[in-house]
Amino acid sequence: DEAAIEFRLVSNDRMSPHREAAGLLAAKMADLSGHEEAALDAYRGFIKRWPDSPQGRDARLRIARLELARGENRRAILRLKSILQRAPESRAGHAAFEELKKLAAGGNILARTDSPADRLARLEWLVRERRFAEALEPAKAFLSSVKGRHRAPERIRALEILAKIYAQTRRE
Repeated sequence: DEAAIEFRLVSNDRMSPHREAAGLLAAKMADLSGHEEAALDAYRGFIKRWPDSPQGRDARLRIARLELARGENRRAILRLKSILQRAPESRAGHAAFEELKKLAAGGNILARTDSPADRLARLEWLVRERRFAEALEPAKAFLSSVKGRHRAPERIRALEILAKIYAQTRRE
């Protein structure tokens, strides 16, 4: 408990260069001590306080796992998908993908990661990351897979993605 108090003191010290790390360590201490509610509050507080922190992905992942353990599957799945959308190539993104894969294998339809929306999100992430060569073929494949009037918004998004790729790579 002394360490948790010290971590909280450091995380609240505006002059400390270790505020962010101490905030995450305080959450981890509560988590490892089995204080689930305190851990959730601390992880959520960390994310609220440092929303752009790279460690925020790990905090979000831990929150999702705690939510799964509590049976809050829908909330956890949405959080896992958010991690996967924001940073699919990060350690947390890979872990989120594995968690979703396990849930989908267990029959949870919401946990599937191969829906058109998920595929578009991945393509948009590749374009944001300027990974045009990697996005080109999947974007073409996606465009050819979406057929019918009811899929018009998805086709338009795919065409916009392809237009960005072509504009950036000057391909025709």
